[in-house]
Amino acid sequence: MSIEELKKYLPGFTDPALLEEILKEGKIMSLEQGHILMEPGQYVKMVPIVLEGYIKILRVDEDGKELFLYYLDPGETCALSLTCCSASKPSEIKAVAEEKTLMIGIPIHIHEEWTSRFKQWKDFVSSTYQ
Repeated sequence: MSIEELKKYLPGFTDPALLEEILKEGKIMSLEQGHILMEPGQYVKMVPIVLEGYIKILRVDEDGKELFLYYLDPGETCALSLTCCSASKPSEIKAVAEEKTLMIGIPIHIHEEWTSRFKQWKDFVSSTYQ
């Protein structure tokens, strides 16, 4: 993928250095519908950013019943994943590709570095919490 293609998926990112880093450090993943990206109890190892498709975020109770929380739309990441990776806690959510989905995963240690290095990344993370 080129920087120009990435800009089409992530129009809010205009810093060429950040876009270059996203392509360099991120792992582009194609997920089939129904692919489980995260289960409760697993540790978050990456920050997912949806490029195409949708990821459904669910909370699972003690009886295994699923409660829908929200969808991750193109250009979005998961606030609960950011919280878990920042606190080094296991995930409390289940993340499932609702349809064929293209995403890019940013390793946690890179996310933490970018928060202090790139204003646009910091703003992206902050807006995710809103």
